[in-house]
Amino acid sequence: MPIIIITATTMTTGMITIMTTCTDRVAAPACNDEVVVYDFTPAAKPGTVTWKADKVVDGVRVPMGKMDLSYDAREKCWLVEFKSARVHSVWCLVVDGTHLTGTGRLLPGNETVRKIEAKKD
Repeated sequence: MPIIIITATTMTTGMITIMTTCTDRVAAPACNDEVVVYDFTPAAKPGTVTWKADKVVDGVRVPMGKMDLSYDAREKCWLVEFKSARVHSVWCLVVDGTHLTGTGRLLPGNETVRKIEAKKD
């Protein structure tokens, strides 16, 4: 499995395949646990990284979208806010060496609805 190399405030480009889990099915009843491939590449804006996510369905990668993350010193994570007609959320990815954790929270209520965790063996 490919792994990204990360530090507290920098993220080297790369790809990682992980399992993401739903944490609040009351706030997000349509949420499903998923195997996801994350691909991190340099973004056009300095200090940002493009985060592309594809879920894996029956062994096939299905694109979910991409967003630009920037490091937020106050939150101590790589942060992005996402808004669509269906959902308004904020994603926070925390890095420590080769360990990646994170959450997806619904806004405005701030309910954590998705947990992300990956660690290099």
